[in-house]
Amino acid sequence: MGLEEEMKETSESVYPGKQIAVIEEFLPGSGTYVSDNGFVRSVETGVLTKNLKSRKVSVAPRKRVDLPRIGDEVMGVVISLSGVFGNVTIESVNGVPYKGAKGVLYPTRRVRKNERQFDPGDFIVGVIESDINRTYHVSIRDGRHGVILGACQQCGAKLGRKRGPRPVLRCGRCGEERMAEISGLYGRLP
Repeated sequence: MGLEEEMKETSESVYPGKQIAVIEEFLPGSGTYVSDNGFVRSVETGVLTKNLKSRKVSVAPRKRVDLPRIGDEVMGVVISLSGVFGNVTIESVNGVPYKGAKGVLYPTRRVRKNERQFDPGDFIVGVIESDINRTYHVSIRDGRHGVILGACQQCGAKLGRKRGPRPVLRCGRCGEERMAEISGLYGRLP
């Protein structure tokens, strides 16, 4: 009997309390327990492994995904605006790809209603300031944070940074200009 036949990892996902064997067939291993009625059950969510040589079953826990935390640097895409605030999808946390989180992007200072520091479609880098009400509140309050890549709202071309005293992005194709809170990393995705 080869090593492959001795240990058999199934792709079967199990959850806490799931019956995975009877005590007469397999002994409980790590991540399992025996219930009162003689069934071997899973303690945690994971992948079932059966060792045919030792007649043991075990459950390997699934890798846990850490949620973003206050102080983490995030990169995301502005998907819409709500007044002066942006709704953002988080694409990476501390440089590691991450999917499934959304947040609210705050401007750097008090801005007028018609003034914008970012537009839908902009890639931004920011810091999570809070997670009140299960919403990530993202700030772009220092020179490293802000818009790192913008697209023209008129023609869709990539915007370039216009040199000068004001933070302006300019389209090389149609000439459209707009103000933005531009990151020192503009043009380079971190």
